[in-house]
Amino acid sequence: ELKKLVLEGGARRGEKKGKLEKIDLTQPYLELLTSIVNVRPGLKIAIDYSNGAAALIFPKIAELLGIKVEGMNEIPDGSFPGHLPEPNEETLKPLQRFVVEVGADFGAGFDGDADRVVFVDDKGRLIPGDITLAVYVKFLEKKGKVIYDVSSSSALREVIREAGCEPVEMRVGRAFLLRAVRELGAVMGGEKSNHLYFPELHGFDDAVYAVLKMAEIVSKSGRKLSEIVDEIPKYPSTPILTFECPDELKKKVVEEIARRYESLGIRVSRIDGVKAYFDDGWVLIRPSNTMPQVKMTAEAKTEERLKQIVQEAENLIREKIESAKSS
Repeated sequence: ELKKLVLEGGARRGEKKGKLEKIDLTQPYLELLTSIVNVRPGLKIAIDYSNGAAALIFPKIAELLGIKVEGMNEIPDGSFPGHLPEPNEETLKPLQRFVVEVGADFGAGFDGDADRVVFVDDKGRLIPGDITLAVYVKFLEKKGKVIYDVSSSSALREVIREAGCEPVEMRVGRAFLLRAVRELGAVMGGEKSNHLYFPELHGFDDAVYAVLKMAEIVSKSGRKLSEIVDEIPKYPSTPILTFECPDELKKKVVEEIARRYESLGIRVSRIDGVKAYFDDGWVLIRPSNTMPQVKMTAEAKTEERLKQIVQEAENLIREKIESAKSS
């Protein structure tokens, strides 16, 4: 709409020239974050900055708080020479080794613009985003709603309830989580994709603050991060599986799958695609937002049950895709 307005000459020309004012927000930001966290001086964190924005600010905050930082890829560079600015199992392998080598209390891998961070525990193990949120929940001082996306592990829901909080499942996507945290007055929110939302920062997903809060947890608890993570249940799950499906059919296919599960007396949620809940697991089937695909992920209490859920879901997806194509 804005593009159309400009191209058609409908934009109104300003009556006078505007002005450019340069404001340095670094100091207010430093003052805010250092005033709302309490970290034990001497804590050691291994950081992979991914040559991104966090390298401009985190070292300054760490110095003010007395945190020892062992850094990697710490020169901001938009060509990202270290690796792609996407913290994942592949790009963070060097960080996992580095954490153990330097004896860090934990590690953190930022993305390029510092709104996501992936944590590595003191044993060098990568922590999934939903389990990271569970760690925060275990140490929440306030009780209330915790927002998480539909692809998260059942273990997270269990931890939320054990902490005396209310679990609220939301569709995948930053816009939905951010809005829900604000509108529902949640005490925290997070996604499996490693966005973490903090109400004390107006609900924003600030990865620098996320690292400081994790440092606070380790400091105050006096425990190793690996010990805390090992207390959280781990259930077998699948990565995201994809099935080719024409764009014009994928929503219809997912709706037909939802109806099939409902006809079998299985509880389903339509928050984001369809999520079918079983006593010992779940399966999530969603139309891709960007590709001609239907996506599936699943979790169960045992490997054997997971295989059964996945096989049944795969057969159902293929059946409904073929049926939609031929109708």
